[in-house]
Amino acid sequence: MSACGSGLSLGGGGGAPPTPVVQTSQWVEFVVGTATVSSATSIPAGSRILRRLLVVTTPYSGGATIALDDAAALTIMATTDNTPQLANEYVREDRTIWTLAVAVRALVGGAPAAGAATVMVEYVTTPSP
Repeated sequence: MSACGSGLSLGGGGGAPPTPVVQTSQWVEFVVGTATVSSATSIPAGSRILRRLLVVTTPYSGGATIALDDAAALTIMATTDNTPQLANEYVREDRTIWTLAVAVRALVGGAPAAGAATVMVEYVTTPSP
């Protein structure tokens, strides 16, 4: 029995090191006005969303809200993650699995009279085994 009370060996196993998986990220980018809009490009099912940005270039009218989702059940940026009345770059970074092969939707609420933004979503596709 080892000194640490475990039968496990904590050393090099002598095998070859694992082969790293290198992935190039891809981006979906589209412009948002005062109404709900979806990207022209779909993100493949099973992709990993790494980062999403909402860049408000022209502040939205009071009461406006913006959420980013897949138009089904997955929200990747909630309305509480941004303040569209302030020109700013809002970023959310985490790894989220995109479950459907669909476009990204910018859901604009509150019927704003003015406002403009750009949405950018960075993702990688799931590596092949």
